[in-house]
Amino acid sequence: MFDYADTPAIRIDRTGNVPTVDYLSELRALLKLGSIGVHDVELTRHLKTAIAEVEQFSGHFLGPATITLTFEAGLVDYRLNQGPVTASTAPALPQGWTATAESFPLLTGIGPGTVSYQAGWTSFGSTPFPLISAVLERAANRFDGGTRDWMSTIGALGRKTWAD
Repeated sequence: MFDYADTPAIRIDRTGNVPTVDYLSELRALLKLGSIGVHDVELTRHLKTAIAEVEQFSGHFLGPATITLTFEAGLVDYRLNQGPVTASTAPALPQGWTATAESFPLLTGIGPGTVSYQAGWTSFGSTPFPLISAVLERAANRFDGGTRDWMSTIGALGRKTWAD
């Protein structure tokens, strides 16, 4: 009889930054600032903070990252909830381990073991609109003190791509 492995040790290495230029023009439009770049430095700072907050709240990386999970001995039944994982970046698994074919796969196996994979949306255009909207709403709130409900905007993603 095996015990379940404890929660894995998680290491996240950012392999690139989220490009804020696409978000910046959308944020200017939301705030009705026009195309004049007077506030661009301040807006970019708010965007970077908003991106980090949305990533932490949603479990979705808005830019590329490498995730390394290390499991102790025991049964592993773990949802890869840092993502999304795409088919082209599916994790290399220890022998005998499996992962379901979905954006946030279910990993099963017998530990100990280490799994590394690439995660994150690869471009502004591939990022789900609710995540983009949440970033813009959160950054706008930081800029103008508004009360836009960015957290419920993320909820519009639904369970089909949501990290459990």
